[in-house]
Amino acid sequence: MGNILAHQSWVPTPFYRAMSLSQKLGMDLWLKREDCTPVGSFKLRGALLAVEKHKALLKERGLCVASAGNYGLAMAFAVSVWQYENVVFVPENVTESKESSIRTTGAYVIKKGRDFDESKQYAKSYAQETGMIYWEDGVLPEMALGSGTIAQEIINVSSSWDTILVPLGNGSLIKGIALEMRKILPKIRIIGLVPSGSPSMWEAFHEGQGTAEAETQTIADGLSVRIPIQKITDEIKGLMDDVWLVPEKMLVPAVRTFLDTERILVEPSAAITLAGIVNNISSLSGEKIATIVTGCHVQTKVLQDALLGSSLL
Repeated sequence: MGNILAHQSWVPTPFYRAMSLSQKLGMDLWLKREDCTPVGSFKLRGALLAVEKHKALLKERGLCVASAGNYGLAMAFAVSVWQYENVVFVPENVTESKESSIRTTGAYVIKKGRDFDESKQYAKSYAQETGMIYWEDGVLPEMALGSGTIAQEIINVSSSWDTILVPLGNGSLIKGIALEMRKILPKIRIIGLVPSGSPSMWEAFHEGQGTAEAETQTIADGLSVRIPIQKITDEIKGLMDDVWLVPEKMLVPAVRTFLDTERILVEPSAAITLAGIVNNISSLSGEKIATIVTGCHVQTKVLQDALLGSSLL
């Protein structure tokens, strides 16, 4: 696992104390900057591991995936190194910068589906018809293994964390991080963050199942899950201490706050960590907290709204 990542000059990604935010919030807050990978998200770690392990099969059959953006871009980047055939299905409301970046890798992009879950069904059918390999983000083991390397890098800096906050989409990120964290720091509090506009993963944790057919209404496209993967939700339930539902209205102000206080541009799926902190400030006061900045691809309208709107702090 480590050999591939060791040869990438961007690993480990930056990890540092957010001095301004720590002072304003009354805690010791650290940022794990996964937005600093070549594709602007944490997904590249697992993608490189998967492509390296299965390159003979991919050379023969090619790869088909579905993605809201970051997973598809990571896979397209990893596959492009070997110039294998790659098809990426994205929803019709995909973030423009993500779609554009995927196309620059040489992957064939198909925009089909009103959301990620619908795009996933089209991708599965396409793979069956063409004989291509289909890899599902939450299910592919290497995605969780790649996420586990993030936890390793955090632990290498310090082993005295009280809480780690992780954006919760399909579950591969928090699964990989939690599995590694529990080995070394069994008492650390691990909390997943879900936007109120896409509550199915919160419902799956707290109520046992998500509202599978409910429409998602979130600007955090990387966390937009309409149909949870039952196998993954069952696995991560025992690894997390809690899942917080973060009000949708706090996400754009959180993007603005990151800009104002730390001078970094993050997408709403990453800004949810800060929104979650502010929304639950009383339970985090004085703690040493690690957060994952998952990605930096921001829709133009979201950025405009953030610049014209107010900060959380």
